Amino acid sequence: MNTSWRSAAFALLLLSASALHAQQLSDSAAVPRMTIEEFKPALEKGQLVVIDVRGDAVYASGHIPGALSVSGAALDQKAVEWKAAQRAAEQAKKPLPALVTYCS
Repeated sequence: MNTSWRSAAFALLLLSASALHAQQLSDSAAVPRMTIEEFKPALEKGQLVVIDVRGDAVYASGHIPGALSVSGAALDQKAVEWKAAQRAAEQAKKPLPALVTYCS
């Protein structure tokens, strides 16, 4: 995956997280889930960008290979970048990879 798409996907995560934060979701069923059986092949095919939201120290102690570390403060900051990347992807008719976040 090239760097610009990775950055765009990273920004998508931020937008999604900001939207979830704004909605104050109290029902975890409202958040889409992915099984490990779905995750592994999609990751191997490069169809996902994996975001680790656990914090820098925990990320440094071990993480899913290729996962990006994003702190809560950075999520809001990157939302604006994602909106621009999403518009560009839509105009180019090139879908962005799916984002998967994990925290434990």
